[in-house]
Amino acid sequence: MVVHICCSVDSWYFLQKIREKYPDEALIGFFYNPNIHPESEYQTRLIDSRRSCEQLGIAWMEGDYDPENWMAATRGLEEAPEKGARCAVCFDQRLLKTAELADRLGHATYTTTLLMSPKKDFSQLQNAADRLSLHYQARFIIEDFRKKGGTQAQFALAKQMAAYQQDYCGCLYALRAQRAAQNRPALELVTPLQGPDRLADRHRLYQKREALERAGQSPLLIRQRKMGWHLLKGGLWRLDGEAIKSEILAYSVGRYHLNTPLKRVDDEIALLQKQPGVVLARSFADRHGPSSASIRQALGLGPWDITPIFIVKSLPRGPLRVELEAVLDEESGGILAHFQ
Repeated sequence: MVVHICCSVDSWYFLQKIREKYPDEALIGFFYNPNIHPESEYQTRLIDSRRSCEQLGIAWMEGDYDPENWMAATRGLEEAPEKGARCAVCFDQRLLKTAELADRLGHATYTTTLLMSPKKDFSQLQNAADRLSLHYQARFIIEDFRKKGGTQAQFALAKQMAAYQQDYCGCLYALRAQRAAQNRPALELVTPLQGPDRLADRHRLYQKREALERAGQSPLLIRQRKMGWHLLKGGLWRLDGEAIKSEILAYSVGRYHLNTPLKRVDDEIALLQKQPGVVLARSFADRHGPSSASIRQALGLGPWDITPIFIVKSLPRGPLRVELEAVLDEESGGILAHFQ
Protein backbone atom coordinates (compact mmCIF):
# COMPACT_ATOMS: atom_id res chain seq x y z
CA MET A 1 0.00 0.00 0.00
CA VAL A 2 1.28 3.44 -0.93
CA VAL A 3 0.40 5.96 1.77
CA HIS A 4 0.44 9.59 0.71
CA ILE A 5 1.84 11.66 3.59
CA CYS A 6 0.87 15.28 4.02
CA CYS A 7 2.73 15.99 7.29
CA SER A 8 4.36 14.23 10.21
CA VAL A 9 1.62 15.18 12.70
CA ASP A 10 -0.90 13.14 10.71
CA SER A 11 1.55 10.40 9.80
CA TRP A 12 2.60 9.03 13.20
CA TYR A 13 -0.84 7.85 14.28
CA PHE A 14 -2.25 7.04 10.82
CA LEU A 15 0.67 4.87 9.72
CA GLN A 16 0.51 2.80 12.88
CA LYS A 17 -3.25 2.32 12.59
CA ILE A 18 -2.95 1.35 8.91
CA ARG A 19 -0.20 -1.16 9.69
CA GLU A 20 -2.30 -2.57 12.54
CA LYS A 21 -5.38 -2.99 10.33
CA TYR A 22 -3.51 -4.21 7.22
CA PRO A 23 -0.62 -6.26 8.67
CA ASP A 24 0.07 -8.07 5.39
CA GLU A 25 0.56 -4.87 3.38
CA ALA A 26 4.05 -3.61 2.61
CA LEU A 27 3.73 0.14 3.27
CA ILE A 28 5.48 2.92 1.40
CA GLY A 29 5.20 6.49 2.67
CA PHE A 30 4.97 8.93 -0.24
CA PHE A 31 5.58 12.63 0.39
CA TYR A 32 4.09 14.62 -2.47
CA ASN A 33 2.85 18.11 -1.55
CA PRO A 34 3.44 20.81 -4.17
CA ASN A 35 0.82 22.93 -2.42
CA ILE A 36 3.17 23.78 0.47
CA HIS A 37 4.64 27.27 0.41
CA PRO A 38 7.27 28.55 0.83
CA GLU A 39 9.92 25.96 -0.04
CA SER A 40 11.66 26.23 3.34
CA GLU A 41 8.37 25.23 4.98
CA TYR A 42 8.06 22.35 2.50
CA GLN A 43 11.56 21.13 3.36
CA THR A 44 10.86 21.20 7.11
CA ARG A 45 7.69 19.13 6.68
CA LEU A 46 9.52 16.74 4.35
CA ILE A 47 12.34 16.13 6.85
CA ASP A 48 9.95 15.46 9.71
CA SER A 49 7.70 13.19 7.65
CA ARG A 50 10.71 11.16 6.54
CA ARG A 51 11.70 10.86 10.21
CA SER A 52 8.33 9.36 11.17
CA CYS A 53 8.65 6.71 8.45
CA GLU A 54 12.24 5.88 9.34
CA GLN A 55 11.46 5.47 13.03
CA LEU A 56 8.42 3.32 12.24
CA GLY A 57 10.43 1.16 9.83
CA ILE A 58 8.37 2.15 6.80
CA ALA A 59 9.85 2.77 3.35
CA TRP A 60 9.72 6.41 2.23
CA MET A 61 9.70 8.19 -1.13
CA GLU A 62 9.52 11.82 -2.19
CA GLY A 63 7.59 13.09 -5.19
CA ASP A 64 8.62 16.11 -7.23
CA TYR A 65 8.19 19.51 -5.67
CA ASP A 66 6.39 21.28 -8.51
CA PRO A 67 4.53 24.29 -7.07
CA GLU A 68 4.31 25.93 -10.51
CA ASN A 69 2.06 23.13 -11.77
CA TRP A 70 -0.01 23.28 -8.60
CA MET A 71 -0.53 27.02 -8.95
CA ALA A 72 -1.47 26.61 -12.60
CA ALA A 73 -4.05 23.95 -11.66
CA THR A 74 -5.60 26.15 -8.96
CA ARG A 75 -5.55 29.39 -10.96
CA GLY A 76 -8.85 31.21 -10.56
CA LEU A 77 -9.55 29.50 -7.24
CA GLU A 78 -7.34 31.70 -5.09
CA GLU A 79 -10.28 32.98 -3.04
CA ALA A 80 -12.04 29.63 -2.64
CA PRO A 81 -12.66 28.70 1.01
CA GLU A 82 -11.19 25.76 2.92
CA LYS A 83 -12.91 22.52 1.80
CA GLY A 84 -13.95 24.31 -1.39
CA ALA A 85 -13.07 23.92 -5.07
CA ARG A 86 -9.37 24.67 -4.63
CA CYS A 87 -9.00 21.86 -2.09
CA ALA A 88 -10.74 19.48 -4.49
CA VAL A 89 -8.22 20.31 -7.24
CA CYS A 90 -5.38 19.93 -4.74
CA PHE A 91 -6.60 16.48 -3.67
CA ASP A 92 -7.00 15.45 -7.31
CA GLN A 93 -3.40 16.37 -8.03
CA ARG A 94 -1.84 14.69 -4.99
CA LEU A 95 -3.92 11.50 -5.14
CA LEU A 96 -3.25 11.25 -8.88
CA LYS A 97 0.49 11.04 -8.24
CA THR A 98 -0.10 8.52 -5.45
CA ALA A 99 -2.29 6.28 -7.62
CA GLU A 100 0.27 6.49 -10.44
CA LEU A 101 3.05 5.42 -8.07
CA ALA A 102 0.97 2.55 -6.67
CA ASP A 103 0.29 1.21 -10.17
CA ARG A 104 3.90 1.62 -11.24
CA LEU A 105 5.17 -0.29 -8.18
CA GLY A 106 2.51 -2.97 -8.48
CA HIS A 107 0.71 -2.08 -5.25
CA ALA A 108 -2.99 -2.94 -5.14
CA THR A 109 -4.02 -0.17 -2.77
CA TYR A 110 -3.22 3.39 -1.75
CA THR A 111 -4.45 5.90 0.84
CA THR A 112 -3.55 9.25 2.40
CA THR A 113 -2.85 10.70 5.83
CA LEU A 114 -5.11 13.60 4.81
CA LEU A 115 -7.89 11.39 6.18
CA MET A 116 -6.61 12.24 9.68
CA SER A 117 -6.95 16.00 9.31
CA PRO A 118 -10.07 17.51 10.92
CA LYS A 119 -9.89 20.28 8.30
CA LYS A 120 -10.23 17.92 5.34
CA ASP A 121 -13.48 16.68 3.81
CA PHE A 122 -13.88 12.91 3.46
CA SER A 123 -16.28 13.24 0.54
CA GLN A 124 -13.79 15.36 -1.45
CA LEU A 125 -11.09 12.75 -0.95
CA GLN A 126 -13.44 9.91 -1.88
CA ASN A 127 -14.67 11.77 -4.99
CA ALA A 128 -11.09 12.33 -6.12
CA ALA A 129 -10.34 8.62 -5.65
CA ASP A 130 -13.53 7.63 -7.52
CA ARG A 131 -12.43 9.65 -10.55
CA LEU A 132 -9.00 8.05 -10.47
CA SER A 133 -10.47 4.54 -10.28
CA LEU A 134 -11.47 4.92 -13.95
CA HIS A 135 -7.84 5.13 -14.98
CA TYR A 136 -5.76 3.26 -12.36
CA GLN A 137 -5.81 -0.27 -11.00
CA ALA A 138 -4.87 0.59 -7.43
CA ARG A 139 -7.85 0.83 -5.07
CA PHE A 140 -8.24 3.73 -2.66
CA ILE A 141 -8.53 2.76 1.02
CA ILE A 142 -10.61 5.16 3.08
CA GLU A 143 -10.38 4.79 6.85
CA ASP A 144 -11.76 7.09 9.50
CA PHE A 145 -9.29 6.84 12.36
CA ARG A 146 -10.49 10.17 13.75
CA LYS A 147 -13.42 8.52 15.52
CA LYS A 148 -13.46 7.38 19.16
CA GLY A 149 -10.79 9.80 20.29
CA GLY A 150 -8.49 9.22 17.32
CA THR A 151 -7.90 12.92 16.72
CA GLN A 152 -6.92 13.47 20.34
CA ALA A 153 -4.68 10.40 20.28
CA GLN A 154 -3.05 11.63 17.08
CA PHE A 155 -2.09 15.00 18.55
CA ALA A 156 -0.92 13.43 21.80
CA LEU A 157 1.35 11.04 19.87
CA ALA A 158 2.69 13.83 17.67
CA LYS A 159 3.55 15.82 20.78
CA GLN A 160 5.20 12.79 22.38
CA MET A 161 7.34 12.26 19.28
CA ALA A 162 8.18 15.99 19.08
CA ALA A 163 6.77 16.18 15.55
CA TYR A 164 6.90 19.50 13.72
CA GLN A 165 3.47 21.05 14.24
CA GLN A 166 2.71 23.52 11.49
CA ASP A 167 -0.07 26.04 12.01
CA TYR A 168 -1.46 26.26 8.46
CA CYS A 169 -2.44 23.63 5.91
CA GLY A 170 0.28 24.54 3.46
CA CYS A 171 -0.88 26.65 0.53
CA LEU A 172 -0.26 30.39 0.36
CA TYR A 173 -3.93 31.17 -0.39
CA ALA A 174 -5.20 29.48 2.76
CA LEU A 175 -2.33 31.02 4.71
CA ARG A 176 -3.25 34.53 3.56
CA ALA A 177 -6.90 34.02 4.46
CA GLN A 178 -6.00 32.58 7.86
CA ARG A 179 -3.62 35.40 8.72
CA ALA A 180 -6.13 38.02 7.52
CA ALA A 181 -8.74 36.51 9.86
CA GLN A 182 -6.17 36.76 12.66
CA ASN A 183 -5.37 40.37 11.66
CA ARG A 184 -1.75 39.34 11.19
CA PRO A 185 0.54 39.67 8.15
CA ALA A 186 1.51 36.46 6.37
CA LEU A 187 5.12 36.67 7.52
CA GLU A 188 5.82 33.15 6.24
CA LEU A 189 5.77 34.66 2.74
CA VAL A 190 8.25 37.43 3.60
CA THR A 191 11.99 36.85 3.22
CA PRO A 192 14.01 39.31 5.31
CA LEU A 193 16.69 41.32 3.53
CA GLN A 194 18.85 41.02 6.63
CA GLY A 195 18.63 39.39 10.02
CA PRO A 196 17.33 35.90 10.83
CA ASP A 197 14.97 34.02 8.52
CA ARG A 198 12.79 32.10 10.95
CA LEU A 199 11.62 29.50 8.41
CA ALA A 200 15.17 28.80 7.26
CA ASP A 201 16.32 28.59 10.89
CA ARG A 202 13.51 26.13 11.65
CA HIS A 203 14.47 24.00 8.66
CA ARG A 204 18.08 23.83 9.83
CA LEU A 205 16.92 22.85 13.32
CA TYR A 206 14.95 19.82 12.10
CA GLN A 207 17.68 18.94 9.62
CA LYS A 208 20.23 18.89 12.46
CA ARG A 209 17.96 16.75 14.63
CA GLU A 210 17.57 14.22 11.82
CA ALA A 211 21.34 14.01 11.35
CA LEU A 212 21.94 13.53 15.08
CA GLU A 213 19.31 10.79 15.37
CA ARG A 214 20.75 8.98 12.37
CA ALA A 215 24.13 9.12 14.11
CA GLY A 216 22.65 7.30 17.07
CA GLN A 217 22.19 10.27 19.36
CA SER A 218 18.98 11.24 21.17
CA PRO A 219 18.61 15.01 20.96
CA LEU A 220 15.85 16.58 23.00
CA LEU A 221 13.95 19.21 21.04
CA ILE A 222 12.99 22.03 23.39
CA ARG A 223 10.35 24.19 21.78
CA GLN A 224 10.63 27.94 22.19
CA ARG A 225 8.25 30.83 21.82
CA LYS A 226 9.62 34.32 21.47
CA MET A 227 8.64 37.73 20.21
CA GLY A 228 9.96 38.68 16.80
CA TRP A 229 10.11 42.08 15.10
CA HIS A 230 9.23 42.33 11.43
CA LEU A 231 9.78 45.40 9.31
CA LEU A 232 7.51 45.19 6.29
CA LYS A 233 8.25 48.63 4.85
CA GLY A 234 9.23 52.09 5.96
CA GLY A 235 11.20 55.23 5.32
CA LEU A 236 11.35 59.03 5.34
CA TRP A 237 10.69 61.48 2.50
CA ARG A 238 10.66 65.23 2.08
CA LEU A 239 7.26 66.57 1.08
CA ASP A 240 8.54 67.16 -2.47
CA GLY A 241 9.04 63.38 -2.78
CA GLU A 242 12.81 63.26 -2.26
CA ALA A 243 13.78 60.18 -0.25
CA ILE A 244 15.95 60.60 2.83
CA LYS A 245 18.42 57.81 3.39
CA SER A 246 17.46 56.33 6.74
CA GLU A 247 17.69 53.24 8.94
CA ILE A 248 14.79 52.03 11.07
CA LEU A 249 15.91 50.87 14.49
CA ALA A 250 14.94 47.33 15.52
CA TYR A 251 11.72 47.05 17.51
CA SER A 252 10.25 50.20 16.03
CA VAL A 253 6.59 49.23 15.79
CA GLY A 254 3.70 51.01 14.12
CA ARG A 255 1.63 51.63 11.01
CA TYR A 256 2.45 55.19 9.96
CA HIS A 257 1.41 56.92 6.74
CA LEU A 258 1.55 60.61 7.54
CA ASN A 259 3.05 64.00 6.94
CA THR A 260 4.36 65.52 10.16
CA PRO A 261 6.49 68.43 11.32
CA LEU A 262 9.56 67.71 13.45
CA LYS A 263 10.27 69.16 16.88
CA ARG A 264 14.02 69.49 17.33
CA VAL A 265 15.42 68.68 20.75
CA ASP A 266 19.00 69.42 19.73
CA ASP A 267 21.27 68.88 16.73
CA GLU A 268 20.99 65.08 17.05
CA ILE A 269 17.43 64.40 18.21
CA ALA A 270 14.06 65.40 16.76
CA LEU A 271 10.55 64.19 17.58
CA LEU A 272 7.63 63.49 15.28
CA GLN A 273 4.81 65.82 16.25
CA LYS A 274 1.78 63.87 15.01
CA GLN A 275 2.71 60.41 16.31
CA PRO A 276 5.23 58.99 18.79
CA GLY A 277 8.55 58.74 17.01
CA VAL A 278 12.16 59.90 17.05
CA VAL A 279 14.56 60.92 14.28
CA LEU A 280 18.20 60.52 15.34
CA ALA A 281 21.40 61.73 13.78
CA ARG A 282 23.84 58.93 12.95
CA SER A 283 26.40 60.45 15.33
CA PHE A 284 24.06 59.83 18.30
CA ALA A 285 23.37 56.22 17.27
CA ASP A 286 27.08 55.49 16.74
CA ARG A 287 27.99 56.98 20.10
CA HIS A 288 25.37 54.99 22.04
CA GLY A 289 25.03 51.87 19.87
CA PRO A 290 25.26 49.37 18.46
CA SER A 291 22.21 47.66 19.97
CA SER A 292 18.65 48.88 19.79
CA ALA A 293 18.40 48.56 23.58
CA SER A 294 21.45 50.73 24.27
CA ILE A 295 20.27 53.47 21.90
CA ARG A 296 16.81 53.47 23.45
CA GLN A 297 18.32 53.54 26.93
CA ALA A 298 20.43 56.57 25.98
CA LEU A 299 17.19 58.33 25.00
CA GLY A 300 15.70 57.56 28.40
CA LEU A 301 13.26 54.98 27.04
CA GLY A 302 12.46 51.71 28.81
CA PRO A 303 13.79 48.24 27.92
CA TRP A 304 10.44 47.22 26.40
CA ASP A 305 9.96 50.42 24.41
CA ILE A 306 8.74 50.07 20.81
CA THR A 307 8.68 53.75 19.79
CA PRO A 308 9.61 54.11 16.09
CA ILE A 309 13.14 55.45 15.73
CA PHE A 310 14.62 56.56 12.40
CA ILE A 311 18.37 57.11 12.04
CA VAL A 312 19.64 59.59 9.42
CA LYS A 313 23.02 61.08 8.57
CA SER A 314 21.95 64.51 9.84
CA LEU A 315 18.61 65.86 10.98
CA PRO A 316 16.50 67.20 8.10
CA ARG A 317 14.69 70.52 8.25
CA GLY A 318 11.02 70.97 7.59
CA PRO A 319 8.12 68.48 7.73
CA LEU A 320 8.52 64.90 6.55
CA ARG A 321 6.50 62.13 4.99
CA VAL A 322 6.78 59.12 7.32
CA GLU A 323 5.95 55.56 6.22
CA LEU A 324 6.22 52.59 8.54
CA GLU A 325 4.68 49.12 8.71
CA ALA A 326 6.39 47.07 11.39
CA VAL A 327 4.88 44.53 13.74
CA LEU A 328 5.69 42.30 16.65
CA ASP A 329 4.75 38.68 16.16
CA GLU A 330 5.07 35.57 18.27
CA GLU A 331 7.53 33.12 16.75
CA SER A 332 7.98 29.44 17.44
CA GLY A 333 11.34 27.75 17.29
CA GLY A 334 13.46 25.40 19.28
CA ILE A 335 16.85 24.25 20.41
CA LEU A 336 18.43 20.80 20.64
CA ALA A 337 19.80 19.81 24.02
CA HIS A 338 20.75 16.93 26.32
CA PHE A 339 22.51 14.72 23.80
CA GLN A 340 22.97 11.21 25.11
